[in-house]
Amino acid sequence: MDCESDTIDSPKPPGPGGDPIHEEGVRLDTKSLFRAILPELDALETFLNETLSDVDPGVKGVVSHLLGVGGKRIRPSLVFLAAKFGKAPHSDKILPVAAATELIHMATLVHDDVVDQALVRRGRLTVHTKWSRRVAVLAGDYLFAQAFRLLARTGDPRATDIMAKVVYDMCQGEIQESIVALEEGPVSEAVYLERIGKKTAIFLAESCRIGAIMADADERFVKALETFGWGLGLGFQIVDDMLDLTASSVSFGKALGADLRAGIMTLPLIHALAHSPDRLRLAALARQGARGEGDVAEVRGILGASGSFAYAEQKAKTFVADALEGIKGLPSCEAKEALTSMASFVMERQA
Repeated sequence: MDCESDTIDSPKPPGPGGDPIHEEGVRLDTKSLFRAILPELDALETFLNETLSDVDPGVKGVVSHLLGVGGKRIRPSLVFLAAKFGKAPHSDKILPVAAATELIHMATLVHDDVVDQALVRRGRLTVHTKWSRRVAVLAGDYLFAQAFRLLARTGDPRATDIMAKVVYDMCQGEIQESIVALEEGPVSEAVYLERIGKKTAIFLAESCRIGAIMADADERFVKALETFGWGLGLGFQIVDDMLDLTASSVSFGKALGADLRAGIMTLPLIHALAHSPDRLRLAALARQGARGEGDVAEVRGILGASGSFAYAEQKAKTFVADALEGIKGLPSCEAKEALTSMASFVMERQA
């Protein structure tokens, strides 16, 4: 069912009331959450494999490893769902654009793992661990190149322009994060929100926008979906930053406390540094990079006692509520239900 219509309906509020949005309470269950776009997601996997299969045998092992790591496919799913609200929901531009968003996301993760010196990603060795830092950097570059080849082949310059701006903003956000991590002194919540806006929210917002634009959606739908993606992205990143300290390492698929060890100021830490009676001890731990598991556990205890996790969770809920408010005027359909359930997933996920 496509959604291009003038009918106005309100979304159901997010919550644990029975939406099957987790698999065993941890992982995203795409079959239940994205039933409106299951054919598109199946086509995406085939397309990604075909796109990345035409490589030199020496590169094939790296590519196969990256595809095997998998992922939630949130960004291409947003492209597909947003396209449902357009006049041309089955445009031949949509699949390559959706694939490009996933390739860009994969590329950023490969490069992030090099910068963070991460050993595992989603429970599997990172590329730089399995091969080398040089191979990982070049693999990320290869994925970026493939993504922009796909965007160029749509023949629509808007597609290339939108995603180029996304990468531009994401790089700015990552650079800002790295520079701040090297500097001493407090980081404001406003600076943090600006950074995660560039680092995460812009990508989800533009994934929604590009899907709607490629499907020739009305401008009011484009703006509504962009607003949804922005709020969803802010909420997603705040929860992700919380999970870096609170999740189990098994479900999270990577080592906990990575941000803390890198000196990155996340929202729970920013709040605690301003409000905790143990702020001096916390500041010392943050400056030295909380090297051991005992340090990470101590930081987690300080943040919990100061109500910093609760504060960050409420902030995330506020942004997700803003996201839902943004799509309040969209027509009622399976795609809208999926977007609403995705908002629930962001707040309930454990990995």
